Amino acid sequence: MYTLALAGAGIAPLPMLIAASAIRANNLVPVLSDWPFEASPIHALYPSNRHLSAKVRSFVDFVIESVRPNPPWEVDMDDTTEPTSKKIAQTH
Repeated sequence: MYTLALAGAGIAPLPMLIAASAIRANNLVPVLSDWPFEASPIHALYPSNRHLSAKVRSFVDFVIESVRPNPPWEVDMDDTTEPTSKKIAQTH
């Protein structure tokens, strides 16, 4: 859906994690930003009967830090400039 939105095929429901860089580059325009979307949970599954490896723990910690409120990929909608293209993305 991201590729289609970039190609100008229409509106796509994209998470900000994916759409932020294209919005900053004025390749996508956020629409329906105030429209409520239900969040999809992220789960990390691993066997509970053994010690969690340092690599897995590191990855889980990275994911948790990446999806906290106000993550680094959030785009300040007030700072976006008027785009030159007609491509749009429905972001949430």
